[in-house]
Amino acid sequence: MIKKLNVVLFVLGLLAMGVMNLFLYNKAEVSAAENRTLAKFPEFSTEALKNGDFFSGIETFYADRFMFRDSWISLNDKLMALKGMAGEDEAEILTLKTGDQFAADPDKAQEKDPKEASTAENEKSADTTETETMAAQAGLVSSVSDLNDRVKLYARRQIAEYLARHPEETKPSAAASEQAAPNMETVIEDTQDNEAGEVKSNFLVLKDAAYEIFGYRSASCQFYAESINQFAAKMPESMRVFSLVAPSHIEFIPNKKYREMGSSQEEAIQLINSFFSPRITPVDARSSLLSHYQDYLYFRSDHHWTARGAYYAYEAFVKTAGFSPVTLDKYEKKEFPGFLGTLYDKTRSAKIAANPDTVEVFMPLVESTFQIHTAKGGVLNWNVINENYGKPSFKNKYLVFLSGDEPLSVITTNVDTDRKILVFKDSYGNAFIPFLMNHYKEIHVIDPRHFQANAAAYAVEQGFDDVLFLNYAVVIAGNQNFAKNIQRVTQ
Repeated sequence: MIKKLNVVLFVLGLLAMGVMNLFLYNKAEVSAAENRTLAKFPEFSTEALKNGDFFSGIETFYADRFMFRDSWISLNDKLMALKGMAGEDEAEILTLKTGDQFAADPDKAQEKDPKEASTAENEKSADTTETETMAAQAGLVSSVSDLNDRVKLYARRQIAEYLARHPEETKPSAAASEQAAPNMETVIEDTQDNEAGEVKSNFLVLKDAAYEIFGYRSASCQFYAESINQFAAKMPESMRVFSLVAPSHIEFIPNKKYREMGSSQEEAIQLINSFFSPRITPVDARSSLLSHYQDYLYFRSDHHWTARGAYYAYEAFVKTAGFSPVTLDKYEKKEFPGFLGTLYDKTRSAKIAANPDTVEVFMPLVESTFQIHTAKGGVLNWNVINENYGKPSFKNKYLVFLSGDEPLSVITTNVDTDRKILVFKDSYGNAFIPFLMNHYKEIHVIDPRHFQANAAAYAVEQGFDDVLFLNYAVVIAGNQNFAKNIQRVTQ
């Protein structure tokens, strides 16, 4: 009798929750907690009914719309924080995923109506990290040292296999030699303090900051370089072509033990540069950043660099291009606090949530117009720095720079010069590009992931003086997806 009563009560409980969910279901279109667009109710078709996609879509829809969803997610985060096992130095290590982890998940470009800033922000909150990192071998990770060895061994095997097939590449080119940066061990002082860290999938959480564990493939580095070589070969000799590869945060972490959990970004950048033709001029942004590694160069909760980090990369570029950089003290600085970015969304770390980032903005010194050509064919006239996205109600405050990623944007300045530049970029370029306004009359910005026209023909037609390819190492060294987009738009 008691067993039957338990069954009846259990079934009644399920029915009650189902009925409640009909009235209290989650009506939001975007999950701010997960930083993604929620599933929509599937469209019915005979084919979808036959192959099961229709009912699978309904299941996903109701899973995304379950009542009090954000509260359940918050509870899950707290429980997951207890997961794992203690490694050496009291580091919390989670078993890494198996298989190939070089999967791209780039930023999504959305058309934004300036009269509906909140709608634009909701659409943009579906923007996810450009994470293309490497996982270690399958199996239980016993310590930080164990994980360190596995990641480095995997990277070394990839390099060795490639060089075995291409022995002519064992000697770096002159371009690679010129790229050589100061020895990191002589610049960064190791903390040597046994800080406790936690590894979550391909991310390291150390104190109140998250880092992407870096890995690269030689074939991807070569493919990226050759994509730029092919573009440059189609351009007139008078057009200068530059490449700036931005390293990610973990390259400068002041703890050697954790810094060496992944591959060396210095080596990856040098390898990319070694494949460039003489037409391409590499920009050594890494050395400039290394000289200021103790500054606030990268967000703790997001995969991007800060405007300050972007400035030091700009400084390296303009010196390479033959200009004099405008010093940082000349700018008016504005701050937008309360930013929790993509790495927080991935790790859901309570320590990071308790200490959000502040987005620094160095306001442009010159007058300008800024046109965005959207994926839907519209043209928007906005400001280069869109302070609307810095408001407390907006989650992704990195959108203050260029209002995010769009197929084509054009900045026209009042600078006394006729020079024009074209920038091919991922979202790392957004914080960097405003500094170029001091040196160019026109700055054309193309995101190859979203641009649909022929960028090579566009470059010739516009008659640019300079072209800059600016992308961060995680995106271009891990797989070939971004470079394939470059090739697609420059054929």
